[in-house]
Amino acid sequence: MKLPEIKKLLELVNVSSEILLILDREGNIIYSNKSINLLGYTPEEVISKPFSKLVAGHQRLNIEKKLLTSAKKGKKIFYKILLRTKEAATLSGEINGVHNGENYFLSIKVIENENAPREILDTLESGILLVDEDMKIIYHNPYVSHVFENRRYTHLKQLPYGIGQKVEEFIKRGAQTAEIQIPSGRFFGIRFAKFESASFNGIMIHFRDITEQKLMERAMTEFDRFSSLGQLASGLAHEIKNPLAGMKLMALRLKRELNNENKEIVDRMIRQIDRIDSLIKTLFSQVKAQTVHFTKCNLENIVEDIREFVSTELLKNGIFFDMQVSTRPFVIADCDQVHTILLNLVLNAIDSVKQVKGERRIEIVITNSPAKCPNCGVPFISLEVRDTGTGIKKEDIDKIFYPFFTTKSEGTGLGLFLVHKLVKENKGLINVKSQYNQGATFVVYLHSVNAGAEACFGEEISSVL
Repeated sequence: MKLPEIKKLLELVNVSSEILLILDREGNIIYSNKSINLLGYTPEEVISKPFSKLVAGHQRLNIEKKLLTSAKKGKKIFYKILLRTKEAATLSGEINGVHNGENYFLSIKVIENENAPREILDTLESGILLVDEDMKIIYHNPYVSHVFENRRYTHLKQLPYGIGQKVEEFIKRGAQTAEIQIPSGRFFGIRFAKFESASFNGIMIHFRDITEQKLMERAMTEFDRFSSLGQLASGLAHEIKNPLAGMKLMALRLKRELNNENKEIVDRMIRQIDRIDSLIKTLFSQVKAQTVHFTKCNLENIVEDIREFVSTELLKNGIFFDMQVSTRPFVIADCDQVHTILLNLVLNAIDSVKQVKGERRIEIVITNSPAKCPNCGVPFISLEVRDTGTGIKKEDIDKIFYPFFTTKSEGTGLGLFLVHKLVKENKGLINVKSQYNQGATFVVYLHSVNAGAEACFGEEISSVL
């Protein structure tokens, strides 16, 4: 095709009322016509972004799978979809497209839909229920089924874990808000509101997952406590070193005055003194303040470095190691310290996983977190280390970051203490989720590369952005 013909074709494409997109094989947008402004974007704003960014609600999780399935089967792409605008509004649409073996060519028609409000409720990533005066459920959206055992419900009392009874009690007391926790450990915030229409009067119940928020509140409390604990440990380390040195000198002097039979007893004393001294030196080096150099860190590169470092251990113990990245993996942090944080967590995971006889798996998941920094409001990127190991006993969860606390026969109890300290120095947060004999997940929250982070890092981050 000649250049004038190409220009003419592009002119026709740009006057089309439909959104025309070309995606690469990973589902990222490589071309958009000007009709993308129907969603509030310019073509330049969506180039290199995943197509799923334009999709609303639960459909976002399935869109890439649908495209891949259509491509593999060689079928024409056609289905209805809910689109998400730049301002987070929701529009109905229809997709037509084809896959040529290399790229996806999509045409999206934005349509008016009188059922859009219902479709919007159906795709919310939070739960909506409408109940009448008898607590019969008139409507609930798919999210409710997704969270609670994949069932349809017609009455509050049918909800599992006794949740229905609790919610009914809240309603009878006239509560406007409440919180519940389900056995999996997840927390949900609930709001109640009267719902009145021409055909129905009742109560609307809206609940959303607030687990991240609750964990953040806990993490902030833990950081305050561990800050004081670190200062105490530093002082103790300094105070113990001096009398310990005196004890060793006296033991060496005593050894010279004893016969050979009793010298072995003193040698054992000296070895134990040396062991204590080594632990104290390690603790002191870890609790004392260190210079932190904040830069733009690529978490994906750090994970790959660690994968290579532990590859022999993984192979020897038959451990599968996987990484999932669903966002741009860049954070503001000291890269060397993040490497130390992640290495400690992975080594702990390896120690745990190699004790089980079933599936041996470690996953690193890097994604955008719904949580934001409580100080500067910048969105966090979460770095999760998941394993299928022995897990952590409930009574030990609150102790694992304490210095010298360990469940390993040869552990020092300083690894996770160091991790906690370094995460704090990098203005981040850390949480752990685990059930005994069901593996563990450590989640590290670090600042995404955002100008708003200056409130936490100061003007020094200007060179990072």
